[in-house]
Amino acid sequence: MFALGVIPEYQGKAIDSLIYRAMHETLYAPDIWMEINYVLEDNWPMVNAIKKLEATPLRRYRVYEMRISDQ
Repeated sequence: MFALGVIPEYQGKAIDSLIYRAMHETLYAPDIWMEINYVLEDNWPMVNAIKKLEATPLRRYRVYEMRISDQ
């Protein structure tokens, strides 16, 4: 699955957690892993959903900003 989202009128109602839990239960088998990747650390709705799933973080990516000089 490439991308998944919740339409605005259902955001903030724990629908995301239910979707992820249902996917995990549907795909659960000892040899299957579910990966949640490329979530920005300030995407709080997604970070909270991941915490509710009790997912184990493996890597952390951060985006840094730097002014590029005109020289």
